[in-house]
Amino acid sequence: MIRIKFLLSVLLFFAVNQLSAQSHVTTPGSFCKYAKNSLRNKNIYAEGHTICPACDKEDEKEATARKAENKRREDAKNAAIAAENLAKQRALDAEMKRKRDADKGVTELGLKMSPTKGSTGAPPPVEIDGMKAGYFYDDGQTDNQSVSYMIYYPNQSERNNQIYKLYSDINYFVLNGKKILDNDEFKYCIGVRRVPGQVGHNTANFPPGVGIAVLNKIVDDHVVSDLVDATGKRLFNNDNISTIVHFTDDWFILMEGKPFGLGGHPYYGYQFPAAKFYNYKTGETFDIPNAQPGSRSYVQISAAVNGSYMLARELRDASTYRAYIRIYGRDKSTVYFITNEGKLEWDEVNK
Repeated sequence: MIRIKFLLSVLLFFAVNQLSAQSHVTTPGSFCKYAKNSLRNKNIYAEGHTICPACDKEDEKEATARKAENKRREDAKNAAIAAENLAKQRALDAEMKRKRDADKGVTELGLKMSPTKGSTGAPPPVEIDGMKAGYFYDDGQTDNQSVSYMIYYPNQSERNNQIYKLYSDINYFVLNGKKILDNDEFKYCIGVRRVPGQVGHNTANFPPGVGIAVLNKIVDDHVVSDLVDATGKRLFNNDNISTIVHFTDDWFILMEGKPFGLGGHPYYGYQFPAAKFYNYKTGETFDIPNAQPGSRSYVQISAAVNGSYMLARELRDASTYRAYIRIYGRDKSTVYFITNEGKLEWDEVNK
């Protein structure tokens, strides 16, 4: 009985093998994996040799199965990464909310002093460690009236904290004696130059309730800058603005796009695709006319407020204005002044 079962098993094996072999082209030297001296998977072109449609079909099925498995693994990997990123973002959002909740009492005065929040009076003369209440102070001591210092580039190294002589991202303001917006939302935060022990450091009257922020964001190969309030809310929400300079008092200079670089000596100036003056208190804006040499249009602005190469006869009486900046044109230059009355006026001078 056992011998009969064994013989039946052997016959069944040969029958199945023969049935399988019959569906393949087993000619010796063919591209069938069952053939003697098979050329399949030998890194040899099939042209000119006997092919095996059955093997091709099996390989196609295996390839389809592998592709499906690879997709399943990739989907699982992406789902895991997405879940991890979501968890990190939620943790970051929670941390930012915690910090903003902790800053709530500190920022209330800053919000009240913002013209966009309906401020009608001057800030109270309260001081904390030499800093007036309601003003955004800058631990980096950045010269916010210098175009050179206020231009930031993608992947720029960290700023030097001149007070402590340390290099670190000063991505926060100091308001009412406490750091605010101390998170990764912004790359740099620039406000009133904070110089401990120095009286009258806010000589250009940087306004209260607002600061200049450089975002952790790159658009068209330039950084993005904006004015922000105590909650971090952007005033312009315009990603074209790359550089903001404090002109004087409530006036700022907004420059758009990537800077082209310095002009020729002695007319040092940075060139931008566009620029305008902006009054934070009134909301007034004034577009600076572009120079147009050839096919390229730009605004070339001198390197610093009150720091242009100027002849004495090209300036007004110093007792009549708060600040000036020179804009270089193709044939003539224009000197813009903020008068003692807070008005924007200008004179044309020879280049």
